[in-house]
Amino acid sequence: MQLRWKFFLILLLFSLTPLLAVTAITDYNRRSLSRTLPEHASRNLGEIVQQELQQTATAYAVELQKSLAAAEATTLLLAQAVEKALAREPDGKAKTYLLDDFSRPETAPPDLAQSPLYARQTGDRRQPLAVSFEHPAFLLPAGLSPNQARRDMALLTASVPAFNEALSRQAGYFFRLLVTLDTGLTMIFPGHEAPAAAFDPMAGRRRLIGGVGPALFWTAPFSDEATGQAVLSCLMGFPQAGRGRTGLIALDFRLNAALEETHVPFPFLKAARVVLVEPMTDPATRLPGLRILAERGSGTFPAGRETEGWLESSTPAAQRPMIQALKSKSAGVFHLPYHGQEALWVHSAPVKGHALVMIVPESAIAAQAADLNQNVRDLVRSERRLTLAAVLAAILAVALAALIGSRSSLTMLTELVSAAGRLAGGDFSIRLDKRFKDERDMVCDCFNDMVPKLEQYIQLKQVMGLAQEVQRSLLPRESPQVPGLDIAGDSLYCDETGGDYYDFFEIGPTRFAVIVGDVSGHGVPSALLMATARAFVRLRASIPSPAAGFIGDINRHISRDTALTGQFMTLFYAEFDHREKSVDWVRAGHEPALLYDPASDGFEELVGVGPALGLDPDFEYRQSTKKLSPGQILVIGTDGIWEARNESGEMLGKEALRQIVRAHQDETAKNIVEAVITRVSRFQGGRAQEDDITLVVVKVEESGQEGG
Repeated sequence: MQLRWKFFLILLLFSLTPLLAVTAITDYNRRSLSRTLPEHASRNLGEIVQQELQQTATAYAVELQKSLAAAEATTLLLAQAVEKALAREPDGKAKTYLLDDFSRPETAPPDLAQSPLYARQTGDRRQPLAVSFEHPAFLLPAGLSPNQARRDMALLTASVPAFNEALSRQAGYFFRLLVTLDTGLTMIFPGHEAPAAAFDPMAGRRRLIGGVGPALFWTAPFSDEATGQAVLSCLMGFPQAGRGRTGLIALDFRLNAALEETHVPFPFLKAARVVLVEPMTDPATRLPGLRILAERGSGTFPAGRETEGWLESSTPAAQRPMIQALKSKSAGVFHLPYHGQEALWVHSAPVKGHALVMIVPESAIAAQAADLNQNVRDLVRSERRLTLAAVLAAILAVALAALIGSRSSLTMLTELVSAAGRLAGGDFSIRLDKRFKDERDMVCDCFNDMVPKLEQYIQLKQVMGLAQEVQRSLLPRESPQVPGLDIAGDSLYCDETGGDYYDFFEIGPTRFAVIVGDVSGHGVPSALLMATARAFVRLRASIPSPAAGFIGDINRHISRDTALTGQFMTLFYAEFDHREKSVDWVRAGHEPALLYDPASDGFEELVGVGPALGLDPDFEYRQSTKKLSPGQILVIGTDGIWEARNESGEMLGKEALRQIVRAHQDETAKNIVEAVITRVSRFQGGRAQEDDITLVVVKVEESGQEGG
């Protein structure tokens, strides 16, 4: 049997067998599901809804407790901030506004604007209030003039950024901040006009808790004077420096925000009534009742006594166990009539005197179960028809595709394998000339484009490999042996070749030179300039002269070569006199070398004035001199070390280099070089090296020790 027929039969077998098996199993499961799911759904939906509502009630209490704990922490921080602010002197820049100023456009703050968070519910409408988040409003008590309160008002106004930051920690929950000082001055933030003539918000909060001491106190739930929203208030006294009396701070917590974030299962969202209630005696009946603090949505129930602010079952006596459960601080589930319908009542455990109550009519749950049953039956019938059609279409498509595709695909595959074999053998003249007039032509074109590029790449790789060997041969092969000095160095290029350079050479019986350079850029152009600079250095080193003159001559030669290219080379040149224990150096635009003294455990930078080589041919460089002590370590490197970046884009930095030198101060120069390069490699992690790295370490040894 030919290969194409084998291919056809195998493709057909492996395509249709799983498809038919999956179809049969799916159809069996679908039929079973259509018989059992409606029955289970009808029986379990009520339990599921009850569990979800219980979870919602529990979550409400838990999350609210967390938010209230955050409010207590914020109140403590704000009290400390206000105490510190009042101890400072005002800068005279803060403009202050009295409460009455907010009611007149000509005296109101310029940033006064309506905010949807600060809105009063009027019937079916929410009327936003105009508030200022840059200027608090100040309420003066009787007998206190604006001039007498000016200092305190300015200090509190200057603390507005801290107030805004505190309110933003629980945006929507932290509602208002009040501060009352021993003088009776009250700050209201954010600032807004008084909702009534006798507006004194702090006095109302004092009454709700019966006074305030140095500890935290929470009020009972109450209706905000300005917006009518349900709030709790956290109050705390704080000392006023130099006054001997206590001020009072209050942070209002918006219960409406917690109610708005309460999750109710979507199918029952419209049918449910979700309210916050406070157990208390109903003044109309003189019996225990549930006063409504806030409500989310009106539900499908008709309006009744809720419009008067009380939540009642159709059978008030049946509601008493629920009220008793709330008084005992526990959550609960009850089945009670509501407006003539049987309903599921779920409530949370009370938190700060209030609780969440969710009421869902049982008729809504039954209707949802019936809809679910019908949807399942319709879905099963539709899926069965679609599956049958899909199976027939798949059989036909697979058969045609297998028959047609097996012929032409194998032809192209055979030719591609043959061409790849010749290419692997080194035949770069091979091409695929056959045309298929479909996507397979793209494969042929890609192959044909790849062959010459691969040939060029291999040739370039060979050339670059040779260039790398040549450039590496220009660097020192081993560390020099210099009496009294331990010297080591190394270079790592980010490409095959690079522009970093270092060298060692003798310049007299007792003098030894160390040079480190960094050509701008990297790659082949930098490598060529580096090789040229090395030739200039080696040639000039044979002529004795001071270090400054030596570098000046090198600069003039390099400047002539880089006049038209814009390239330049930074360089640090150091001459060591191992008899006198001193070093002369010239810095040409290079980063200063680091000199570590273990006796003081400090680093000194060997600085100097001079531009990079190749920029100014006439510049006269100056050399510097310093005496050396045994144990001191001179570190000369290129910026590829401290500018190395990790996978997060952070740079290693020079401080890390100092720490490595300090940690390995007792080791050889070679070990210090290896420690730095290892640290750079680990810091970069998986990120590729982006710049050349060169490091030379010279360690001054004790008298009588051998270098190396």
